[in-house]
Amino acid sequence: MKIKQLKEIFILGNRCDVKWDKKNYGGSFDMAEQKIVIGSKCIDTNPEYTFSVLMHEISECVHTVLCTRYQDNSVSNNHKFFMDHKEFQNHNTILSEIILKFIE
Repeated sequence: MKIKQLKEIFILGNRCDVKWDKKNYGGSFDMAEQKIVIGSKCIDTNPEYTFSVLMHEISECVHTVLCTRYQDNSVSNNHKFFMDHKEFQNHNTILSEIILKFIE
């Protein structure tokens, strides 16, 4: 698998810069700053792991834009996702369209 290292994506009209961090494995996003960070330390040796990080972060961004991701204040740094089947399908459609752009 080869992953295209795109520099930006759009989620329902919201532009997000994508930064590839060669020193780390994990990922993060900040919708206020419109930035997604993907750890690409193992992109050459384990692209499947890097792809899973990419999917995770973009999925959370999509949930944030769709307003189906909420902060769970009972546990530190935890989130809950509330949606019905239609919202779930909308999420999957948007996520699929974005993710396909990263696959060569």
